[in-house]
Amino acid sequence: MLTQEEIKKLDVKALDKKATELRKKLFDFKMQKSTSGSEKPHVKGDVKKALARVLTERTVKLKK
Repeated sequence: MLTQEEIKKLDVKALDKKATELRKKLFDFKMQKSTSGSEKPHVKGDVKKALARVLTERTVKLKK
């Protein structure tokens, strides 16, 4: 996944793009769980945490 240092290097547009990608991954995990069951349920938590980090950093950069 993404490290905090990698996230801090991104600009606001890149953070928006990354947040969109992570939201899509999260949606795909939800769909996979409802249809066939999740093979790697721990990955969903990692994606949620990465999305929260990206959105937090985006908010910080927008306030500057």
